Amino acid sequence: MISRYDQRILMKNVSSHFSEQFEKRGVNFIRHYSTFSIPNDAFEKSKGIIMDFHVWKLGDHLYKLAEQNYGDGRIWWIIAIFNSTPTDAHIKIGQTIIIPKPIQKVLENFGL
Repeated sequence: MISRYDQRILMKNVSSHFSEQFEKRGVNFIRHYSTFSIPNDAFEKSKGIIMDFHVWKLGDHLYKLAEQNYGDGRIWWIIAIFNSTPTDAHIKIGQTIIIPKPIQKVLENFGL
C-alpha cells in the first residue's frame, strides 16, 4: 500500500515560532513531514485519468470514498490532495468532490 508519507522528508522543526509548543511538550524541537506536492506536469499528464464526481452529503468521509472507489480506505489522501482539501472537515455538504480514476494512473502521474 502506498503511504501518504512516501517520498516526503522528515524534518526537524526548531523555529522560535513554536517555542510555546516546545515548552508545553517539554521538547526542544518537533519532527514533522514536509508538505506533499504534486509534480508540475501531473495534471498535464492526466489524459488517462477519468474524473468521477461525488456530491458531499452528511455522513460522507474521504476514507469511505477511497474504499468505494479504490478498494482501500487508507488512500483517502489521494482524493483529498486532488481536491486541495486536507480533511473531511474542510468539505461542505453539497460540495462536489472529484474522484480521479484509475488509481494506478493517478499514482503514476503523481510520481508515486
